[in-house]
Amino acid sequence: MKIKIAAIVGVIGLFSFSIAFNARLRNDSAKRLPKTIIDAADVLPYLRDGDVICRLGDRGWSSFIRYLSSDDRRFSHIGIVRIRDENVSVINAECLVNGRNESVNEVSLSDYLELARAVGVYRANFLDGSIISDDAVKYLGYPFDWDFDFDDESKIYCTELLHVIIKNNAPEYGLATVNMSGINLAIIPTEAISKSADFDEIFCAGIWNEKK
Repeated sequence: MKIKIAAIVGVIGLFSFSIAFNARLRNDSAKRLPKTIIDAADVLPYLRDGDVICRLGDRGWSSFIRYLSSDDRRFSHIGIVRIRDENVSVINAECLVNGRNESVNEVSLSDYLELARAVGVYRANFLDGSIISDDAVKYLGYPFDWDFDFDDESKIYCTELLHVIIKNNAPEYGLATVNMSGINLAIIPTEAISKSADFDEIFCAGIWNEKK
């Protein structure tokens, strides 16, 4: 009986977190923070196919998301760079952005940077970039994961996209998680990339206006 009660409490806690987090994002989605202009032309020379491009968004809730990281709080979102011929795009799992669907989508580098107050480029040193970008394409159209459950790959949130790509192609590697206090929920923060020895920092620029 105690086990059943604990399980029920855990489910209720997870459901409540999902509702509260969803509401926080929706309520703050229109609030804009001071930002710098990051031109795609300034970032482009540093990019290779399959790079991970992090950004700190300019919405109010971006500050909330960045604090899911315990130490490196420079970023709130990530995407996967895809370069084919002269076309440079970013594949990312987005929510509540300029009317686009809450899903894994592919946008231009300029559109991705339009929301950025800061940006960082990271390169996996254990897996070829073309493998990363090719695998990312397979998830285009997947709905955004509002449950933040990286064990369920039918829906995907931003860092979860990189998680499933690594699991598919280099399962001996992985991304660090943090546990949300009060509920049994593990989240992959952006610092799982920016602080990992498995990724090299190639470029970083922007404004933070807060302690990192």
